Amino acid sequence: MYSGSPAEKRIALIPRVVVQGKMGLNEYALLVTDKRSILVLEKGSKSGIAGALGGAVGAAIANAAASRKSFDYETENPESFAINPKNVVIPHDSLELIQLKKAFLGPVFRMEVKYQAPNNKRKKIKGFLNPPGEHVKQKKQEGGDKKQIHYDYAKKVHDVYKQVLSPPRYETVVSSKM
Repeated sequence: MYSGSPAEKRIALIPRVVVQGKMGLNEYALLVTDKRSILVLEKGSKSGIAGALGGAVGAAIANAAASRKSFDYETENPESFAINPKNVVIPHDSLELIQLKKAFLGPVFRMEVKYQAPNNKRKKIKGFLNPPGEHVKQKKQEGGDKKQIHYDYAKKVHDVYKQVLSPPRYETVVSSKM
């Protein structure tokens, strides 16, 4: 298991990545340090509850149960996020692929990450880079259009990995169709 060091530096926080889980959609924040990426579960889906309870009542209860967490990413030690089993830790040296491409419908970009887990199993995470509503609202007020806002959000992710990975590593790992 990876143990963080005091020298680990935060590089960026991508506030919202939506990933399909076993029970529905989960919202993560992507904390990128110089050594690893940590998907921090912000809002987990409880839609499995809806199915078990049925109908609108189940959906209302599930929606209430899907609570958003808020963390202080600036001051919190990355290791405290890494030890939470609900979060996903991906050491940068285990990355095999980061692919960014525009989704077929709408302005959203898809993100696929393939990596080698500590147990030598290959893992794959597929998600959507969906900027938070507050971000979209602010950018629209500044005159941005939805397509450009989503492109800029995906470009930020692309640029973060270009910054954090060595040039040869970046060339072998990152694939983007932007």
